[in-house]
Amino acid sequence: MNRIIIIFFLAVLISCTRCSNFPEEPSPETLTVMSFNAENLFDSVKQGNEYPEYNPENGRWNDRNYTDKLLQVGRTIRDSVPEEKGPHIIAFQEIENKNVLNELTKGLLRESGYKYVIASDNRDSAVNTGFISRFPCAYTKYHTPYIAPYGSMRTIIEAAFDIGGQQLIIFNNHWKSKIGEESELQRKASAHTLITR
Repeated sequence: MNRIIIIFFLAVLISCTRCSNFPEEPSPETLTVMSFNAENLFDSVKQGNEYPEYNPENGRWNDRNYTDKLLQVGRTIRDSVPEEKGPHIIAFQEIENKNVLNELTKGLLRESGYKYVIASDNRDSAVNTGFISRFPCAYTKYHTPYIAPYGSMRTIIEAAFDIGGQQLIIFNNHWKSKIGEESELQRKASAHTLITR
């Protein structure tokens, strides 16, 4: 039986369809998916594309700031579904890179069972999107809208998770805010990419 569920909340679009490519695995009675804007979760290593206030070389962002931020994010996730030590899948916005998610899963969330980490790596953007999950990912696709003269927009991640023989497809987006004509053009480019997909 095919089921389609479409939910649009914050920056995540979810759809669920039957998938026959995976062996049957136990499904949870309730599946929890969280969208989390981490509000600039940057590590303490200079990459070169950080916002100025998160550049560790200027002294305003350092190891202590980063560790405190990881603890804050980890506690929020763990406490959101205390009986499960966090949601099954989390879609992040405003992370710097995959490294911050790896450190998060190995730190405060190490007992929460997050074995799978996915992140975009768009060097044209200071912030990226990503996932941590207890379920394996069947595939990921990275869609980076482009509009002249502004260049590449923030990457949209399409990820398909195997949930007990069904495929849960999540599109993780983080569009520009609704400020100004330039932003509107960029948002339309992102919307076009998502609708086309």
